[in-house]
Parts: sequence; C-alpha cells; structure tokens
Amino acid sequence: EEVLHAITNCVEISLVWGILGFNPENHSEPVYDPDFKFEVHSTQVWLLQVVERARAAKELKVRSEAVSWLEAFNTSMNMIDVFPSGSHVHEQVQRFFDNEGNAALYGTDVGTLGSGHTGRIDYVRIRLRINALQTAGTVALEPYYKKWSTFLGQVNE
Repeated sequence: EEVLHAITNCVEISLVWGILGFNPENHSEPVYDPDFKFEVHSTQVWLLQVVERARAAKELKVRSEAVSWLEAFNTSMNMIDVFPSGSHVHEQVQRFFDNEGNAALYGTDVGTLGSGHTGRIDYVRIRLRINALQTAGTVALEPYYKKWSTFLGQVNE
C-alpha cells in the first residue's frame, strides 16, 4: 500500500487557462487569451472534466483531500443550481470569493478584470496536490512530470 505524505509537503500541480504567456518587455505582466471565456457553460464543464479525469488517472497520484477552487465552486453551485453561465457567472464567482474562507484558500486561482473578483474572468488556475514529496529531487520527480505531460497532451488534443 502506498504511503501518503503530509499534504503540505506534496508537490502542487497548477493548470492555468486564459494566459498565453508573458509580455517580452515585462516578464511579470501576463498576456491574456482573449478567446478564453469562462462564462461559457461548456468551458466550465470541460474544466471540471479535466479535474475529474486527473483524479481518475491513478498514475497521476492526485490527492483527494486537496480540493481545487473549481471543485469547491461547483459544490457551492450545486447546492444552489448548476454552473452559472453568461453574466451570472461573474456574480456567482464574486459571491464565492466574498466568503473569507474561499478567498483565503483560492483567491489567486481566478484573475478578473476588476478588483475583488469583479468583472470579466481573465484566467483560472486549478491547483492539485500529488502524492510526491516536493523535496524528492528532479530524478525522482521526472516520472511524474512525464505522466502529467502525457495527460495534458491528451487533454489539449
């Protein structure tokens, strides 16, 4: 049976949508993808399916107790309704982040045009933890890198 490492010591995987890269003249300034539309219902469903596929792929070693913001948002929406779409998504995302606990855990996982998670959603980041120690070193972590690269290649086909 696999030993579970302390979750805070595990590698964090970040999957980001909505950022094309960074400004070549200012490397800390992101270049947003104008075609990324989180408010479209099918985009939300697809992103959630990516998380579910990652969790189902045992070789990726995703830890169940580390919940991404999208999963938490989906849970909160299912208590009310289904994923919102159109202009309602901005209101629901803002309401989700108005909760101090959600803002503390996930506040940097969604970037919006306005402050306080208001306005157009520019990017989303899904953070997952895998059962691999951050301190394991590159040789030990390389197999995970290869498995995740393969998975993401399949997801992005």
